[in-house]
Amino acid sequence: MQAAKLASLGQALAGVAHEVSQPVAALTTHLASAKLLAAQRQDAEIGGILATMDKVVDRLAALTGHLKTFARKQSEAPMEAELASVISNALELVDHRLKAFGVDTEYRRPNRALRVRGNPVHLEQVLINLITNAADAMEHSPVRVLSIGTAEAEGQVEIAVTDTGAGVAAGDLPNLFDPFYSTKEAGRGLGLGLSISYGLVRDLGGSISVESRPGHGAAFTVRLPLVATARSESLTV
Repeated sequence: MQAAKLASLGQALAGVAHEVSQPVAALTTHLASAKLLAAQRQDAEIGGILATMDKVVDRLAALTGHLKTFARKQSEAPMEAELASVISNALELVDHRLKAFGVDTEYRRPNRALRVRGNPVHLEQVLINLITNAADAMEHSPVRVLSIGTAEAEGQVEIAVTDTGAGVAAGDLPNLFDPFYSTKEAGRGLGLGLSISYGLVRDLGGSISVESRPGHGAAFTVRLPLVATARSESLTV
């Protein structure tokens, strides 16, 4: 039954990607015109807003392309991603949600470039899913702190996303990465985010694990092979 659901979902997403790509292309054209007008009128404030919108539209265009690969497995050219940029982009894209929930962010940034094999957009999507799940888990918590840190060990890098939310019940842990399994209330999730994230990380030769203290928060750790290894220390930003 789950395989049939995923097959149907893949077909639906391919159709959605095709339909969405046309208005996204139109938005790109309109934004280019708006940026030109802002430049002519020397309106720096509007120009900055349009530049941010342009970045979001570029991401939409990239995601519609990845929706097609979700429906049809394709071989991709080898790519590399720099983790500091991936984490920063993910935080920027969910910043409005974190602010809406009153979440404070602690980001422990590495002091050197940490490169892994993989599509940067895929890795951003994994982190966005983990961060938004953490924000949802802290919605009703008196203390709302999101912590993100990196560490290196034995040719791998670990990215830890920790929250101070309700945690994950012990009975939910074995099924947490299964398709269509969700601990959220009805209407707030399809139960696919962690499953897709698990598959993306696994395809890169990595893994995702979770540790939970019910009532005190949860910590998700993504482990990925480094392109090159070297010892580094972390700096708090």
